[in-house]
Amino acid sequence: MKISFKNLLKYSFLLIFAFNLISCEEDNYESKVNFNQDWKFIKLKETTSSDIAYSKTVFDDKSWTNVSLPHTANIEPQVVNNQWQGVSWYRKSFDVRVNPSSKKVFLELEAAMNFSKIWINGILVSEHHGGYLPVKVDISKYVNKGKNVVAIRLDNTDNDITGPKPLKRLDFNMYGGLYRNAWLHFSEKVYISDPVLANKVAGGGVFVTYPKVSKEVSEVAVKTHVINEEKEEVEIKIVNSIFFDNVLVQEQTSTKKIAGGSDVEIKESFSINEAKLWSPKNPNLYRLETKVFKGEKEIDVETTKFGIRVFTFDDENQLYINGEKTFLRGVNRHQEYPFIGYALSDNAQYRDAKKIKDGGFDYIRLSHYPQSPAFMDACDELGIVVVDAIMGWQYYNDTDAFREYCYRSATELIRRDRNRPSVLAWEVSLNETKAMTIPFMAELNRITHAEYPGENVYSCGWKDDVYDIYFQARQHRILHPHDLKDKPYSVSEYGDWEYHSKNAGLNQDNLPNDMRAELSSRQARAFGEQRLLNMAYNLQESHNDNMHTVAYSDSYWVMYDYNRGYHDDIEYSGVMDLFRLPKFGYYFYQSQKDVSAGNVLEIATYWNEKSPLDVKVFSNADEVKLYLNDKLIASQKPDTGKNTDKLNHPPFTFKIPKFEAGTLKAIGFVNGKQVSVSTVQTAKEPTKLKIWIDESGKKPEAGVNDVVFCYIAAVDENGTINTEFSEEIDVTLNGEVEIMNPDAIKAEAGIATALIRVGNSLSGTVSAKSKNLKSNKFTF
Repeated sequence: MKISFKNLLKYSFLLIFAFNLISCEEDNYESKVNFNQDWKFIKLKETTSSDIAYSKTVFDDKSWTNVSLPHTANIEPQVVNNQWQGVSWYRKSFDVRVNPSSKKVFLELEAAMNFSKIWINGILVSEHHGGYLPVKVDISKYVNKGKNVVAIRLDNTDNDITGPKPLKRLDFNMYGGLYRNAWLHFSEKVYISDPVLANKVAGGGVFVTYPKVSKEVSEVAVKTHVINEEKEEVEIKIVNSIFFDNVLVQEQTSTKKIAGGSDVEIKESFSINEAKLWSPKNPNLYRLETKVFKGEKEIDVETTKFGIRVFTFDDENQLYINGEKTFLRGVNRHQEYPFIGYALSDNAQYRDAKKIKDGGFDYIRLSHYPQSPAFMDACDELGIVVVDAIMGWQYYNDTDAFREYCYRSATELIRRDRNRPSVLAWEVSLNETKAMTIPFMAELNRITHAEYPGENVYSCGWKDDVYDIYFQARQHRILHPHDLKDKPYSVSEYGDWEYHSKNAGLNQDNLPNDMRAELSSRQARAFGEQRLLNMAYNLQESHNDNMHTVAYSDSYWVMYDYNRGYHDDIEYSGVMDLFRLPKFGYYFYQSQKDVSAGNVLEIATYWNEKSPLDVKVFSNADEVKLYLNDKLIASQKPDTGKNTDKLNHPPFTFKIPKFEAGTLKAIGFVNGKQVSVSTVQTAKEPTKLKIWIDESGKKPEAGVNDVVFCYIAAVDENGTINTEFSEEIDVTLNGEVEIMNPDAIKAEAGIATALIRVGNSLSGTVSAKSKNLKSNKFTF
């Protein structure tokens, strides 16, 4: 066949065009790709099933369920007393658009509960114990350009290597699934390393530290680890740029030669005048951009948010943040949601953190395991100090495998979170575990200081040996410690168990069982006003008691109600319930905020015929006037007494002679000036249902598997919630929204909650009815 010169030119042009198109595609790729969509999922009925066929590249998974991440392996009922445990599989077909022989490809799972195996194109590439820290794998050798298949096997049954106790004796739940985000990472063969994969002590990736912190001049040290997997030596240029509010603050450039198959650490030091320091009051965040150039071509970039701050202990082990004495009022948090277990969207993680900050807390103890990067991001942004914890609860296995798992967890936790300004200390300890040995604790402490060398870095733990900070759950040991061996002390848990166990209250007097439930801190919203007030009193009394000690912080147990593996009912000591609705105790903690953080005024009553006539008002005002139907009841200063003497803002108690339906109005004053008003109205019979969505700083978002609480309240003609309403509610959805509740939706203290998952567009509507009550249509 003859080809004319004209056609030859045509074909040559097409070949050149195709080559350039491929080359352009090779050079223009996203370095980090969200990997959450288009998964296939199956849950096995029998854990002993021969399931190896699921790992093969060629396998018919059409009958499997289509899911996206974050994803829970099992939808659970509201009260989880038989949590699913077993084996589940995820499969996904995906394209690799670069040539893996000349590029790097990494797979990252932010969490995979609990023992995971990963196959790429039928080849086993990872086995990983632990369900709370990332699993990141270099899959460059196993992927092809074009179509590929990843298969993941998860097992969340009881595990001797990871612990903790078996589920039937566990005080919380470890829900299965790929319950956080997944990512694909692409790079050239000269690239900024991953801190965990690099496996360099106090190295790998980008590491930001602060050798000097002051209002006048602060120093920021940046260490960058770059790997060269090319055969030949390369010369690179590193450009580190620091921004604040998107304005360039400083920039430094350096060049390095890296031999083929080698790596290098580049250290830079920045001196910043009048730096914007990070603190709970002012959570100022800088942005560091680290770019790597080969010649004029940018070949890698990493962005790191950081905050300049220093935590020190002076003046008899009291905490100072950037030189300012600070008491941290805190709370513990379990990361579970109703129905979906751990599979919260990033937005839901933020909403949880926002409620904590709005509740008057500046500190969270992350009990008892590493929590989501999205939640940590929110703490950095909102100004919440955290103690970062490895997994551990009442379990120690005297084996090398268990100890090595704990050591690896501590190492990887610090490498994941070391650049976060919110992290005060590393809880490299097994909570409430008496069997921990001195050598075991000493090694965890050594790892902490090896991985994060320098001053003002702290380990903390449940025993007063070895660790830098002593964490004591006052509620379990009954008394505050007397001999602290000259180290900082934090009340890690309080306010719950000492009012639930036989040792009732701070008097430690024995109490009859029939009164224990009524007077404890474990109170559901449905249990009524008096019991919720009893709970609030417990929090007030125990928090005030903590302030009489040398503790630099305390953390109430617990922020949100949660389920327990060993128990057939919910643990109700949360200041918010499972659906993130507040109890009176939430208002107490809100009232402890400084006035500079906003005025707080909450009347802790429903004001109906069942209401106590001693009305509590929680406020940070210095004077409150209370009116009933526009008649002045009293103008009062805060309560005084031994259980309020150390509080920032004691509550107010108003004695009302007799019940009279109508409106209670409180007016708050600071220095004689009116600053706040709050009202509570006696509810009449409900006339309709009212719907609203919990946003807490983040509107519902499409395309990210977002989950939001949809509240449905029975309200009267004035819009007042009738707290006596407890009927079932029928909820109707239209559009791309889905109800996650597997149970009937029933009101508690007047409010029912549907957990709604948002689809790929914000086009849904919600309406509700209950007998003769109806709602308007709510549109997303």
